[in-house]
Amino acid sequence: MENRISINIPEDVKAAVDTKLDEIYAILNPYLVTVSETQKQSLLKIGDKTAPLVNKSYEYSTGTGKEYVPTYLDVTEFGKDVVASNQLNNIRKQLDQLTQVIDDTRSLAANDAYAEALAYYSSVKNAAKTGEAKVKIIYDDLSQRFLGHTSTATTK
Repeated sequence: MENRISINIPEDVKAAVDTKLDEIYAILNPYLVTVSETQKQSLLKIGDKTAPLVNKSYEYSTGTGKEYVPTYLDVTEFGKDVVASNQLNNIRKQLDQLTQVIDDTRSLAANDAYAEALAYYSSVKNAAKTGEAKVKIIYDDLSQRFLGHTSTATTK
């Protein structure tokens, strides 16, 4: 059986990560808001292609094109929004990279664990056919947890 990953994250490392994540949350939390799904639907969509327009528009609104700023536009708030958007975008990109490698590593570990569980389950299933009480208890318990399958040893 191929085992594609073999890691053991020490408890002190896990605790340190938890502490650092709590620190990051505490540092950023005063500047963050929660937006409901309904509110999200009404927001303008901005991505990597629209961000340059936003940044360039702000540059012009504070420089060579400031005479074209509509009277209802608060340029100070525009600037704060541009800076915050760029800062949060950079943080998000770093977190996305971290999330991706964590997810890749978790996927490999989970895949290995599931394959190993299936091998054990298959062994128990075969042993349960002997009628031994101990293995039948184990098989019945595992077969309840096996996705969508029922215990054939129980029905016999």
